[in-house]
Amino acid sequence: LPFEDEDDLAAIAELAEKAGMLRKEYSKHPADIIMNISYFIPKPHTTFQWSGMDNMASLQKKHDFLRDKIRGKRFLKLKMHNMHMSTLEAVLSRGDRRLSSVIYNAWDLGARFDAWDESFNYRIWQDAFAKSGLGQGYYLKEKDIHSVLPWSHIDCGISSQSLAQEYISVSHP
Repeated sequence: LPFEDEDDLAAIAELAEKAGMLRKEYSKHPADIIMNISYFIPKPHTTFQWSGMDNMASLQKKHDFLRDKIRGKRFLKLKMHNMHMSTLEAVLSRGDRRLSSVIYNAWDLGARFDAWDESFNYRIWQDAFAKSGLGQGYYLKEKDIHSVLPWSHIDCGISSQSLAQEYISVSHP
């Protein structure tokens, strides 16, 4: 999540371990705990729509940190969402009309059923971005709170000002 640090990540592993050890009070073995972790994806019409998404190196570092925290605890399993798929989801959810050429090019290059891990090919999407002359970075970076966003014209029932006030209060306590 935005503003999280290693203490927050460590707390996830500690909570999972405590949950697993609760069973040990009543049996010989801890409960098997599966930690399903998804990467934060800033979405339109939410408090965090102005937030950026962590880059791949940062996501990998967090993944490795959590894996190290549970190392040796066989009752804890860590499952992480595909970071390439998450990055693409962030780009598409925050995209503008220019992404239509990327989507077409990805389809033309063979992208099909990409929500399925076994069908997803990140290389195709990288090639589609290159063929379209666009980069993902623009869509993943933090946005200025006063900028007009591609979805600003859509009324979802919550004012942009309300979301901005909440974003400021959360991000600058």
